[in-house]
Amino acid sequence: MTTAQDLSAITRALGEAIERRYAEPEWFCLPHVGMDGRQIDFVAFGLWRSRGNLILGFEIKGSRSDWLRELKNPSKAELTALACDEWWVVAPRGVVEPDEVPRGWGLLEKRGRGLRCVVKAQPRPAELCRQMMASFIRRCRVPTTRAAEEAYRSGYRVGQKNAKDGAEREARSDGYKDQAIGAWLVAFKQAAGFDLHAENATELGALLAATRKQRDIRAAVADYLTDARDCALRILDLVDCKPYTGRRGEIVHADEDGAGTEP
Repeated sequence: MTTAQDLSAITRALGEAIERRYAEPEWFCLPHVGMDGRQIDFVAFGLWRSRGNLILGFEIKGSRSDWLRELKNPSKAELTALACDEWWVVAPRGVVEPDEVPRGWGLLEKRGRGLRCVVKAQPRPAELCRQMMASFIRRCRVPTTRAAEEAYRSGYRVGQKNAKDGAEREARSDGYKDQAIGAWLVAFKQAAGFDLHAENATELGALLAATRKQRDIRAAVADYLTDARDCALRILDLVDCKPYTGRRGEIVHADEDGAGTEP
């Protein structure tokens, strides 16, 4: 049993085969051209004057049941066929029997990626249809050919893939960052004895502030002790009348009144 999805794929493949067979520069092929309340599946307009500038109409039949419904009332299609120089039925092989094709119509069967003529359509002068011309102009102003639609779908798929790849790369990067942070937290806990995940942030901040204060006090005391030691050594040097070596290693000479001056 042919499903709706299968029928859609078959119809699309038949349309693409028509576009390949009737392509520029000899033809201009357009899908879904309206006329008398109906839509012609495809219309090919001949662009070469030497070949008569023919107008060809194509009716796609993707299944046997679809074709049998058409046979019950072929006059409906005949009205639209009058606006074309040739009228063709396009179907997969075996869907349409050659002896079932109405007189004057042609039959194209899909073979591989192309189309094979099974029944030759009989040319007849097309009757100019203003509705078809208006539909043709509208369709040309907003091109929606299968090639353009496929290009859009292809670009959409590429965009989706790029977005997915970008998200995966970002997730991997975040994973690497999480691993690095985890390793850092473990190393911190081993060295400091504190688990940053478990400790209260306020208590940890207070501890760091107190440590900083203690460090500042220790630095001030060290400076005071260094200055006191320096003063004591200078007094001893003056008593012994020896050159005084300052904190930085400079030699300080004693003046006559006992005061030392640095060079």
